[in-house]
Amino acid sequence: MAAIKLEKVQKWFGDVKVIPELDLEIAAGDFLVLVGPSGCGKTTTMRMIAGLEDVSGGRILIEGQDVTGLAPSERGLSMVFQSYALYPHMTVAENMGFGLKNLGAPADAIQAKVAEAAAILRLDQLLERRPKALSGGQRQRVAIGRAIVREPKAFLFDEPLSNLDAALRVEMRFEIGRLHRQLGKTMIYVTHDQVEAMTLADKIVLMDKGEIVQAGTPRDLYERPANLFAARFIGSPRMNILPCELQGGRYVHKDVLAGEHRLPEDSEAAWLGIRPEHIELVAAGDGTASCRGKVELVEYLGAETYVYVGCPGLGRVTVRTDEYLEGAEEIGLHFDPKRTHFFDKDERAVS
Repeated sequence: MAAIKLEKVQKWFGDVKVIPELDLEIAAGDFLVLVGPSGCGKTTTMRMIAGLEDVSGGRILIEGQDVTGLAPSERGLSMVFQSYALYPHMTVAENMGFGLKNLGAPADAIQAKVAEAAAILRLDQLLERRPKALSGGQRQRVAIGRAIVREPKAFLFDEPLSNLDAALRVEMRFEIGRLHRQLGKTMIYVTHDQVEAMTLADKIVLMDKGEIVQAGTPRDLYERPANLFAARFIGSPRMNILPCELQGGRYVHKDVLAGEHRLPEDSEAAWLGIRPEHIELVAAGDGTASCRGKVELVEYLGAETYVYVGCPGLGRVTVRTDEYLEGAEEIGLHFDPKRTHFFDKDERAVS
């Protein structure tokens, strides 16, 4: 296991500053996920840790050693890419052991490490197959096995599930999570998929424009978003964001009371946030309704239903419910007052 630390790390491409100044600590044994929209700097950050991109400023430490100027091969890390990059003419066993063979490792040592990794990844019955005879999920497991046999200090995953279909993505999320629990190694994982981030991470680092927006456990980011960007990015369906204003010591949106909230008089909340699962469907004439609107669409997913309600002056509000809604046109929405969030005019959370 390896602790990894980034101290005031910067990255410039010509005159463009992609990473302004990044400070990040990754504890030994943690599963850390870098998540954010395309172009936010998460892959660049990982590539600098790996040594595949030069650092324009600051330094990177692995186990307390400054590795900023070291080549990738000298950092003791293994990287799993989006592309499997398997040699088509080699068997699974040969692909997994190829890196060790290049390093001059003895054949019996290579065979032992390949067998051990294959058992962990449930590839032991596939060692004599070639990549064309494998499914996408099996090929990705071979790529991970190739990283395991090197016994690295830490693993780096760069969007490894992007090429898989939906069912295989779910299966491989389970496999990678199980692998972390089994090996106990430090893992850094880059993705734009917040579902992968929520299900895999011990700690999530949400990035935007080369900066860390918020870092914490999945629960921290979901239940206590630091700003509107975090509130909108984490969660599917995304959090409903509605304009609000202070009237008589209570925050209301468009003159409709949204729960028994009393915040400090000097706070200046401009936005109210409520997650879809924290809204209750009530009759349109119900006195507890926070707002009312017309049902625009109902998506029945079996275990849950998404209801999209057009509320005059507010726009579309999304509700997640386990009820089966059929035939309703006008409906009331009751916001759980203990589950609402407030944000100021600068989009920062108000507590």
